Amino acid sequence: MSAPQRPKYHANALAPALQHFACPSLRATLSTRACAAQWQAAKAGSACHGCPVGRLHDGDQEAPSVQRQHDESVCLRCGRAGFRLIRQTGICVSCAAREAEWRAGRNSRGNAPVRFVPLRAHEVAVVALDGRVCRRVVQAVDTAEALGRVVRDLPKGARVHAGERRRTAWNASAGRFEHVCGECGVVGLTLERRRGGVMERHAWCCGGDPDGDGWEVAQVRLQPGGMTCTGMADWLTASEDLAGEVPGLWTATGAVCSACHRGQLEGLLTAPGGRWRVRCRGCAESA
Repeated sequence: MSAPQRPKYHANALAPALQHFACPSLRATLSTRACAAQWQAAKAGSACHGCPVGRLHDGDQEAPSVQRQHDESVCLRCGRAGFRLIRQTGICVSCAAREAEWRAGRNSRGNAPVRFVPLRAHEVAVVALDGRVCRRVVQAVDTAEALGRVVRDLPKGARVHAGERRRTAWNASAGRFEHVCGECGVVGLTLERRRGGVMERHAWCCGGDPDGDGWEVAQVRLQPGGMTCTGMADWLTASEDLAGEVPGLWTATGAVCSACHRGQLEGLLTAPGGRWRVRCRGCAESA
């Protein structure tokens, strides 16, 4: 018997930790978590009963569904509770194993991993108590994971600089956006290098040759934005991709609480097709 073919997955910008796909049987967009729940609850004769894709997604859920509480036992990558976490990264041993397979280019059976989302460098600006801005660089699968790791390790008095405004311009010949110097307006001469997980920047046009080596043209990266709990709740509720999500599970978003700038917003679907609740992990704000 041949193995069932996995569908083509896509991420939702509001809840990047969830993977979605187009289900032809239900003619709807579902997350893999919602698909597994539909498969478990399917009655004989229904579209989900005996579905091989649903069985695959149910097998992907390595632990029973647990309502996530605000503690440090929740994996910052997959969002599941009850697993041993790697202290340095905040991800569970299962996610760490999948990452190791991706880096090696093969899994335990010698096959190339096909479902792992490649890690990318995410930049999160942090404002220290004295007002200095430090740009943290985190290798993560999405903005929500990167933000969660930075928020977890925020120094006392520091806050996330959400939605930092930096001028950019399109470079047609290079096919990319580039930084614009805030002093003289020159495009493409802002340099950067990483030192110990921190991003250093230098304006070549105004500061001349930089000291040391390792400098390269600064990349324009997506940064986490700030949002109120009410605004995020409205946004999640209005998203058609999330309408079939499993109720009762808190899901981390890629947004910072605009009230405290120290906490990450989490969303909870209260009932199938109903309104989402949102809370901040750093303060008492909720909606």
